[in-house]
Amino acid sequence: MTMAKIPNHIANFLNLPETLLYYYTGHRFRRTSATLLVHGGGDSIQLKRHGGWKSSTVAEGYIDSDMNDKNETSKNILRVREETGSSNNDQEHAPDDKYLFMKVALIIGISGACRKQELRNIKPSDIQDTGKNLIINIRDSKTKRQRSFVVSEYFYPN
Repeated sequence: MTMAKIPNHIANFLNLPETLLYYYTGHRFRRTSATLLVHGGGDSIQLKRHGGWKSSTVAEGYIDSDMNDKNETSKNILRVREETGSSNNDQEHAPDDKYLFMKVALIIGISGACRKQELRNIKPSDIQDTGKNLIINIRDSKTKRQRSFVVSEYFYPN
């Protein structure tokens, strides 16, 4: 399985309509990450640094407007359940023995607004475990600019 196909596999797992599968490509990680950052209060400088964009116009083009849809998609993909144990989806939790690779790629891809090539190029030496979170360095990017990002405690439970 290639990095570009992971969002499509996730969409299949969620039984999304086949007519929408073309929409779920590797580029979805970057769009979702940019949208979450801005809707979470990030400014244009943070957005440009996060995605490695030089132009505000290009960076702003990655922001999607329907945040409710993004939140629902994220909950469905990660199978986040409310404390009450209720869920809008009766499907089983995606088991790690089958879906761990997709989960890791999804978390890193969205947390870092990663391009497919950047995900492929991450080496173990690019990941620092602080005990509370992960710091991931992106060395080889399309823009030739090194950057790093954090996978926070939400995805890194102790």
